[in-house]
Amino acid sequence: MAVTDIEQEIIDWYNENDSDEKADYFSEVFDEFREALAKKEDVGKVRTYSGTTVTTPVLVSGPAYLVDDVHGEDGDYEARYIVFQVGDRLFRVTGYYSSWDGDDWNDSSLEEVEAYTETVTRYRSK
Repeated sequence: MAVTDIEQEIIDWYNENDSDEKADYFSEVFDEFREALAKKEDVGKVRTYSGTTVTTPVLVSGPAYLVDDVHGEDGDYEARYIVFQVGDRLFRVTGYYSSWDGDDWNDSSLEEVEAYTETVTRYRSK
């Protein structure tokens, strides 16, 4: 399954769950999908992740789970991305954050990613 198939599944999920408005573009619906991934509720399909119960949007490929939600890193406070999992595949969507407008997923990119471990040494005052 290609990344574009996952994009279409998110659009289809949105259209199925919002009878008033239909969308054709991934960036138009992504924030709703992100909110559904991050919503802390005890209803519907749920999974406990890092001690928190979250809802799981169900796509054709399976339930989607939030793995990471990043607002800025390494001094770049405009960086904005999330990583979510569908089945055994991981996807990252990269957007943009501004203090004026908040999260912006227009022109966002969706890509399949893999997890890796990195050792970082930092220094602090004694």
